[in-house]
Amino acid sequence: MIPTTSQTVVLAPYQVLPMAASGMVFSCAQATAQFQISFDGQGFIPMQQGWTMDNRPNVFKSIILQNLSAVQITVTFYTGASAMFYSPPVTLALVTEAPTYAKGGGIVAIGAGASLSFTGLDGTKTRKQIIVTNLDPTAELYIQDGAANVLLPVFAGESKTVELSGACKVNNPNGAGVNAVVGEIFYA
Repeated sequence: MIPTTSQTVVLAPYQVLPMAASGMVFSCAQATAQFQISFDGQGFIPMQQGWTMDNRPNVFKSIILQNLSAVQITVTFYTGASAMFYSPPVTLALVTEAPTYAKGGGIVAIGAGASLSFTGLDGTKTRKQIIVTNLDPTAELYIQDGAANVLLPVFAGESKTVELSGACKVNNPNGAGVNAVVGEIFYA
């Protein structure tokens, strides 16, 4: 009976490493790069991680590992009487965007020093984004969080889209009214 054995070796650059290893099957479980292998002093063949050499019913008594590269290679392999296969599970992440719908507010006049408040909800639907367009030719507006802390300015003639599901405000810090368009995108 031929036992199944496992070994890990490190091949220095350009190293040739003869080893006593017997079996009918050689399975390379891990290798940091491709290397060469010879069974019982025969010709060298390429070998890499995941490859198996099945020599059944013949038995090899020795192997020679050869590194043809200028970098160190670490190799973990199994020898024995039966083939060893490893099939790791493959996980694919499938990302899709959740369906959404838009809700516009039309042109609104924001009075001097006033704010418009938005809850982030349309009934039970949660907002994904808020879009603020400043229609004034000179005055700025501010998008604020629910506690009136400034998140960012919306300068004259500019439009800003913010990913924000919580409460927020659109503030006019000016001494005169400013026209704006505010739209919201909600998850359906």
